[in-house]
Amino acid sequence: MDAYLDQISETHGAERYPRSARQYLEDWAAPERAYLRKYHAKSGEDADFELTPAIIVVSLR
Repeated sequence: MDAYLDQISETHGAERYPRSARQYLEDWAAPERAYLRKYHAKSGEDADFELTPAIIVVSLR
């Protein structure tokens, strides 16, 4: 996602998506949104994210 945001910034300017990929992921995983589920596959590793069932249903509509 970092690479994709860098590409968008180069094409459309940094103001389009000003936050880091990590900030967007954390925001989308927040309880009030819950688009993503955040978990740690192994202790000490960076967090992994996956789509929640609710967002999968919304995207299919």
